[in-house]
Amino acid sequence: MLEMLKSRLALPFVLLLLSACGSQNFKTNEKSSLETVAIPQTEVRDQGRLGICWAYGTSALIESELLKLNGTQVDISEEAIAFEHMAEALRAQFAKMMSSDLLDFMGRGALPEGWATRTTPELAAMYENSKYVQHDALALIKLKGAVPESAWSFKIKTPAQKDQLFRAVRQNLHQALQNGFIIQNLSVEQIKDLILIGPNGNAFPSRPPTTFSWQGRTMSSLEFVKDVLKFDSDDWEAIAVKNEENLPQFIQLVKRALAEGHSVPLAFPINIDRISGDIFTGDRNAKQYNWADYGRDGGHLVLVTDFINKGGSRGAVTDANLQLELMKPAADLDAFLFKNSWGVGAKTNEAGKPVGSSVDGYYRMDLSYLSGIAKIPAATRNPWAATLAVVPRSLVASELKLR
Repeated sequence: MLEMLKSRLALPFVLLLLSACGSQNFKTNEKSSLETVAIPQTEVRDQGRLGICWAYGTSALIESELLKLNGTQVDISEEAIAFEHMAEALRAQFAKMMSSDLLDFMGRGALPEGWATRTTPELAAMYENSKYVQHDALALIKLKGAVPESAWSFKIKTPAQKDQLFRAVRQNLHQALQNGFIIQNLSVEQIKDLILIGPNGNAFPSRPPTTFSWQGRTMSSLEFVKDVLKFDSDDWEAIAVKNEENLPQFIQLVKRALAEGHSVPLAFPINIDRISGDIFTGDRNAKQYNWADYGRDGGHLVLVTDFINKGGSRGAVTDANLQLELMKPAADLDAFLFKNSWGVGAKTNEAGKPVGSSVDGYYRMDLSYLSGIAKIPAATRNPWAATLAVVPRSLVASELKLR
């Protein structure tokens, strides 16, 4: 059975804060190489050298939903979300560190960027201690809110900038230790000070603001989300597939979400050698499947915007034909199209390795890639890099009723 993960909270939604941009730049099926559905999208963004694809994918979902709701194009400060995550994750790490581990961190430690690093137990508990970190992202946004790109932005574009940032944080940590602080006992708010400007003025320049001016009104991040975005994270549910038997149901739920006009965040293990241009492909003829074949380079999160079945052709799809495409079995899927966070053109990852190239920032994941991941033996899987999607909770509920 497809694993469904549910939130216990019914808190008011607290999601990403966005800022209005200029003219709308919809990504519709007239511009896409896959044209089964047409869901409006904001422009493709570039995550730079920080491994925060999870923040970009979550932001892209909310931008798309708002654009579809009222035509408002917005821009999210993904780095503001990452800032909050880093502070929470460092707090969790430091609380468990022995003195020797702390000294090692001050010598060569790095900021927790990616979703592999869990945050505090309080955040994990919001989603029944789920090991799937996309739930951490939703929980973090609900608790902390976010800010518009225009209110706070800090991009890491080069390896030198990233190294400089990490070095500054280590310097700040060393200074705090010299000042008599017990690092393992620092609060999240105290740790945020460690991420700020260091002795050389080379860490984050400031904290993301808790209040800011929006269209003549001073509001908090939580007020902005509630009053402007009108996006409730409790309306969304994470689903995961762990084996080949679960894959068809997973694919069909993603297709249904797309057919109803919702983009779908998708997390998956990644091996950059399986990317050719803008296509992710698997090995259709392999006799055995290993984690390194697909997860050697960690995990990635993108926003699925379309699907195409085998034999599909370019051009607008009528409502009637869309229903026919939706009814086809998962095995007939040719590929998912997704909006990536690697910008436009050739891209290198945060380690500087070439990872692909796309003329419009959109990539294609063939069914063979998804199938290959699903065939990896459970004993060799890395649990934090599970194949995971976020879909409307109403779809999960209806699916459960149908079974």
